[in-house]
Amino acid sequence: MARLITSKLKGVSAFGPMGQRPMAQVKGLRFDRDDEQEEVDRQSVSLAGLAVTLALVVAGLYVIHQLETKAAVEDCLLADHSNCDIILTSAR
Repeated sequence: MARLITSKLKGVSAFGPMGQRPMAQVKGLRFDRDDEQEEVDRQSVSLAGLAVTLALVVAGLYVIHQLETKAAVEDCLLADHSNCDIILTSAR
């Protein structure tokens, strides 16, 4: 038979029969897995936030480019030029 070493907490031992781990150690392992899972979740959320930020930056740059092109054509038309198609072709 395995020798039981009891701690100050009633019912918790350092070694259980047949080499089994006591519940305090098993719960500790479960908490470690939860901590690792939280870290993985945190990294996933951070990467998702980075992806959303990059998508917004790309969309913003596209909108800025389109507005610049339209502003150039509008300036050309307001100046009564007749060949404003050149601006549209060069902007693409």
